[in-house]
Parts: sequence; C-alpha cells; structure tokens
Amino acid sequence: MRMTRVLAWIVASTAMAMVTMGDARAEVIEHLTVRGHSALVSFDELTPHTCADGTEGTLETFVSISGFANVTRSLQMPDTDTNTVVAVASRSDSCTGNFVVGSATLDNAFRQTALQSATIRRTFRLADVSGNPVMTLVVNLTLEGTGPTNHTFFHDRFVIDGPDGPIVTFEHSVGRNRDVTVAGSVKLDGDEVIDTFTTGALQEIRSGTVEIQR
Repeated sequence: MRMTRVLAWIVASTAMAMVTMGDARAEVIEHLTVRGHSALVSFDELTPHTCADGTEGTLETFVSISGFANVTRSLQMPDTDTNTVVAVASRSDSCTGNFVVGSATLDNAFRQTALQSATIRRTFRLADVSGNPVMTLVVNLTLEGTGPTNHTFFHDRFVIDGPDGPIVTFEHSVGRNRDVTVAGSVKLDGDEVIDTFTTGALQEIRSGTVEIQR
C-alpha cells in the first residue's frame, strides 16, 4: 500500500511540475485511476476413449471462470464501479472432431477479500456465438490464497501529437497476486469438474494515467 501511494505521488508530482514549469498553455486534460481486483480459475480434463474405428481418442472438458471488480475514476469519462464474472466452457472429441463452446457473463456475481479469498456462487447459462444455449454451469466455488505474494510494477512516459499540440502521458501501475486452492463444486451439465483444477490466482491492481496538453 505504501508503494502504491509513493508511485501515485511521483506521477502526480511530476505531472504538476511539468504544468508549473512548462509554458502557460500546459494543462492536465485527463487523470484516470483504476483500483481493481480479480479472481481467475480454470479446470481441464482429458479422458481417453476408443473411437468408432478402434483407434484411441480423447474427450476434453475445459472450464474457465474469471471475476473482475474495478473502480474507475476519470476527468473525461463517467465514473464506473463494475463487478462481473465471465464463464467459458468447452467440450471436444478428437474422434469425431465435435467441438462445442459456450460463454456467459453475470454482474455482481462474486466477492473477494484482498488476496485472501474469493467466492463465486451462481448458475451460468452458457451460449454459443449465435446466442443458442449449449451448456449449464453451476458454480459454488471458494478460492483461498496460498503461498507468497508476487508484486509487479510499471511506470512509463511518452509523448504523442494531438490536434492541439503534444500530449505528454504518464502511466503507472502496481499489482499483486497469489496462487489459490479451490473448494466447493463446479458442475458442467451435472458433471463435477472441480477435481480437474489446473490453475488460478487472486489479483489486485492500482493504476493511474495522467495526460498533459502542452
């Protein structure tokens, strides 16, 4: 948290110094801040089976669930607070070449406590790209953070030519993430897949962008 405040202060101070020390036309035209967290998890199962011609094939079932919550503040755009879960699932048969994939998005469908835990408890009616229902995913899932916390940092400055002259942009972000363990139930068309857990993470990010018209 202290590092987040320090980087935000550096970006804001540098931007204001440019406005103060630059020519009289310089002004801050955008100050965008994003605070967010997310929970990501996937499941993948490969099941060998015999094809009609006697050769060996594979049935694959894949499920991905991603929850995102962001608070965005901006000088140019409306403030937004979002909480969204995206679920995707697919089934494929190497013998027949059949492949079915569906997805669904639900708002206000998950809760997260920092990098400690997250819960998703909803039913997703998955549809194909044409909007046809193809699968049902019933999720009663708890993610618990485990292991060390990883940190990411980013800072950049660049200049672009705008219609009214050069625009100087400062960007920064601070991120944290942890691996997870999973508990509960994830059923795709009634088939339990939680035991096929492959990867997952809890994430947090704080980012900011300042644009100065010179």
